[in-house]
Amino acid sequence: MKLITADQTTNIDRATFNWIFPDRKEETGADDITYPPALWEKKGIYYQLNYFSHCADEYFFLENCGFFDALSFSVDFYGTKNLNIIELSNLLFLAEHFGYDISDLDLFERYGVAGDRKVKTLRELKDLSEDIKEYLAVKNFSFKTLNLLTRLPENLISILDSYLLTENPSVSDFKKMVTKLFDMKEEIPQDLATYDKNELEKVFLSKNITQENFLSEMKDIAGEMKPVKIKNLDNFETDILELSFKINSPEDFEKILNQMFEKKEVIKNIYKVMEKYDLH
Repeated sequence: MKLITADQTTNIDRATFNWIFPDRKEETGADDITYPPALWEKKGIYYQLNYFSHCADEYFFLENCGFFDALSFSVDFYGTKNLNIIELSNLLFLAEHFGYDISDLDLFERYGVAGDRKVKTLRELKDLSEDIKEYLAVKNFSFKTLNLLTRLPENLISILDSYLLTENPSVSDFKKMVTKLFDMKEEIPQDLATYDKNELEKVFLSKNITQENFLSEMKDIAGEMKPVKIKNLDNFETDILELSFKINSPEDFEKILNQMFEKKEVIKNIYKVMEKYDLH
């Protein structure tokens, strides 16, 4: 690392490496600078690694180092212990911008970001509104909730956005709203794009009554298959059924198979009910 002057660096990019969120978090330290900002060069472009809003007369220049060294410097400068979920999303985009996979970075593993689904969710956080991102940045949500959130259609994201501004919800209430919106995304009118408590409660109530009716019918029909248990393991997101039973002898097995054959109409009736409620 060496000290260079501003006139030696005519092409400084202060935006690309700015992974800090929200930006005002970085701004609070912009006037309290102990050392000059640091730069990393690639293909003639000098990327500023810290104090992103600050122009200086002198800079520390990281010589002969690669992208991971530059990224480590930037992240270590601000500290790696308390990165929020939006900053992790920004760092993902930064790595991919330069053609790298996050599997090469231990940082993401330390924050529990492993597997294609979590990476996809992290990537899709980038497109959320600033208000939602600011809320997520100061709260703690599981990837399960974040995954549902990023899969909401555009009008429901807008509803969630206005819900935040109107209600200032707790983490628990926000999670419940995300789950309800996701579960009932097909029932909510597409032209509803702002938070309307009364209108949404009508939809939620209608859905609950329909769901109760469906589950009641399913319970009655499935009970005809005893001792065979019939389950759907994903809350009827799919129409896949799991049939299970217990035996303690070959005779039990044969007896149950015969009963299942005799009651095969039960399965047909179950799928008829699922079709009735648009689940098949």
